[in-house]
Amino acid sequence: MRRHDLLTVDPAYWSSMLRDKPEFAAISLLDEWAMRGFPVILRRALPGETPNLVPTGIPLPPSQGRRHVAILLPAAAIIAVRQPLRAEEVIAAAPSSWRETLIAAGQAPGAEDGARVFGSLLWESITGFSYMTEKSDLDLLWFCPDDPFPLATAIADLEQRSPVRIDGEIVLPDGGGCHWREILDTGLPDVLVKTLTGVELRSKASLRPSPRTS
Repeated sequence: MRRHDLLTVDPAYWSSMLRDKPEFAAISLLDEWAMRGFPVILRRALPGETPNLVPTGIPLPPSQGRRHVAILLPAAAIIAVRQPLRAEEVIAAAPSSWRETLIAAGQAPGAEDGARVFGSLLWESITGFSYMTEKSDLDLLWFCPDDPFPLATAIADLEQRSPVRIDGEIVLPDGGGCHWREILDTGLPDVLVKTLTGVELRSKASLRPSPRTS
């Protein structure tokens, strides 16, 4: 599993968790979330969290305080895993002015299997709840099997033509994610890479694939 994966939780576990954990009792939306089978998202583990449990979360919509609910799950409670939705799958939930950007993001050269969506647009598309505001960015993931620098340049070119600010990460071959802007920032010799277990600084030179030898 990788950060941002969407996990479906066993309904029986949902019921027992909501019954047995009083800290969730005050979050009324969790009952509906469980009842409708909405997924949780795989996130980076926080310091001090039990290492043998799966760190997940639910972002609540602005009407519920826009907070992130951290949930630790046993692996046995997870019955399905899938990647975030593709950019073209969420067009119906996006502002009409974003349509061309979403289509182009899914065709970015150097990305594996197009662009995936996370953040407000993903959750509004999945749940139908109002997550997006006039200040929302477009949060995207690109899985890059090779050199991330050409892909980051393509994203920057896309943003120049886009009516919305493009936020998000390029996911490296080892599963670590780094912000595409940091890759292109000539003032930064290193980039911050997020993994399931923490964050680390990597030199930009280390992001380039090793030269092939004949």
